[in-house]
Amino acid sequence: MRIARSYIGKIRYANCEGGPHPQDPLKGMTCYNFLRLVARESGIHVPDSTGLQYVGCWEMWEILREAEPMNGVAVFFNGRRDGKPAHVGIYTGDETVIHLSKERGTVTEDSLVDLERVGAIMGYRLIDD
Repeated sequence: MRIARSYIGKIRYANCEGGPHPQDPLKGMTCYNFLRLVARESGIHVPDSTGLQYVGCWEMWEILREAEPMNGVAVFFNGRRDGKPAHVGIYTGDETVIHLSKERGTVTEDSLVDLERVGAIMGYRLIDD
């Protein structure tokens, strides 16, 4: 969580608007590109779209749905009409999620309960061990 927390307030949100997704911490990025940045700095490869990141998430969901999410797990939130994830963040283990918030315009750490109001949790996927 040290890497993710080091970016709080330092990267701004950039809307992808259907074009190439910004992947530049200085110019802004999307929530899933923020996840990719943190994962890459941790030595973990994450695919370049939220839908691809979500593949295999149901297996992790089956393991975690009866238990507390683990520290360092990507949390996917619903919110799109096509059923694909609309948002992703990194669970901290403290009932909070570090994510690149479109509403706040920057990386922030918010309670899981507050984020569930935006979109229901769709599942979890391990990104860090």
